[in-house]
Amino acid sequence: MTTDLQTILHICQRLSKKGVEPTTAMIRAKLDRRVPLPMIIQGLKRWQNDPQAGESDHHDDAPQSGHNKQSDAQEALLNRIARLEEEVKALQAEVAALKQR
Repeated sequence: MTTDLQTILHICQRLSKKGVEPTTAMIRAKLDRRVPLPMIIQGLKRWQNDPQAGESDHHDDAPQSGHNKQSDAQEALLNRIARLEEEVKALQAEVAALKQR
C-alpha cells in the first residue's frame, strides 16, 4: 500500500473517531500535499469497506504543537464544508422537486 493511501486511510479513521463521516473534500483538506482525486476516492472506498483499515498504519494521532492552531482552523473549515455540502444536497432536492411540478 502506498504512503498516500495509508495517509488517506488514517485521515478517514481520525475523522470517523471524531464522529464525522469522511468525504473527499475533507480528506483533500487534511492532506499536506496534492493527491490525485482517484487515489482519494480509492482510499475512501477502501475505508468504507473496512473502517478499521489504516488504524495500525499510523500511531501519531496527537497533532504536533506547532500545528495546533492550523489544525483547529482546518477542522473548523472541514465542519463548515460538511454543513455546506448538506445544505447543497437539500437545495438540489428542492430544485428537483420544483422541476417536477
